[in-house]
Amino acid sequence: MIADIILFFHSLIAAFLACGLILIPIGGILQWNWVRNRILRQVHLWILIFITIESMLGLTCPLSFLEAYFRDTTAQNNFIGFYLAKILYWDLPPLFFIILYLACALWTLTLWRIVQPKSSENVHKTDTKN
Repeated sequence: MIADIILFFHSLIAAFLACGLILIPIGGILQWNWVRNRILRQVHLWILIFITIESMLGLTCPLSFLEAYFRDTTAQNNFIGFYLAKILYWDLPPLFFIILYLACALWTLTLWRIVQPKSSENVHKTDTKN
């Protein structure tokens, strides 16, 4: 049960990162103010940088480690947990993930120039669109 909760939380983080990579440039074009929220963008950037560095150093993600730890003590018999794991964990060489995470981190840094974030106060004051 705990492993499934960790996997679900891990999947939410992955979804947050993937959606940000897609929605930030779309939001910049469509002038959605929320994509310029500085705190949201900082969290997005720092998680991607953490994952990239972790991958380059060959470290295991703390959430993956915790999930594996709890999986050893309890069998996975949860249908949703099984499929979330299939989506989240790909059986590919480490170099693939290093390149993928580095590309995502560079894209996120590029988005800081293309769709520049505003301070949180400015976003809330001018939030008239979406």
